[in-house]
Amino acid sequence: CSGSCAQGKIIRHVYGKTGDGRVVPESQCNAYTKPLAIHPCGDKNCPSQW
Repeated sequence: CSGSCAQGKIIRHVYGKTGDGRVVPESQCNAYTKPLAIHPCGDKNCPSQW
């Protein structure tokens, strides 16, 4: 996670694979079921500040 609280994010590489694990072009995959490449994290509240 890029931050310890509030607005951190995890960035990952997302690619399509066949049932036996071979990588395929994006055009062969359903774009509606593609997982997010950037996922929010660090959802703990940040410490209070003045």
